[in-house]
Amino acid sequence: IGAPVTLSVKVKNTGTAAWPMVGRPGDGFFQVNLGNHWKDKDGKDVKIDERVAMPNDVAPGSEVERALVVKAPDKEGDYVLELDIVQEGVAWFAQKGSEPIKLKIKVK
Repeated sequence: IGAPVTLSVKVKNTGTAAWPMVGRPGDGFFQVNLGNHWKDKDGKDVKIDERVAMPNDVAPGSEVERALVVKAPDKEGDYVLELDIVQEGVAWFAQKGSEPIKLKIKVK
C-alpha cells in the first residue's frame, strides 16, 4: 500500500508534430510529459501521480525511454494503472483518441 515503484517506460511519437521538452515560460503550458492515473474498478480516477518530462524534444517517429515513479493508492483493492502522455494545459493524449497503457494492479 502506498509503496513507490519505478517503471521503465518507452514511448514513441507516432504523430506529425514534435513533443516539446519545455513548455511556455511562466506556466509550462504545452510541455509534453509522461504521467499516470490510478483508476478504481469502476473506472473512476483515484489519483494522478507526478509526471516526468521528456529528456529532449521528441521528433515524429522517435522513441524515448523514461523512468516513471508511481505510488500505489493508500487503500487495498483492485486498480488499473494507466500510463499516458499529457500536453500540459491542453489534454491527456487519451482524451484525443490515443490508447493509454492499462495495467491491472492488486494493491495489498
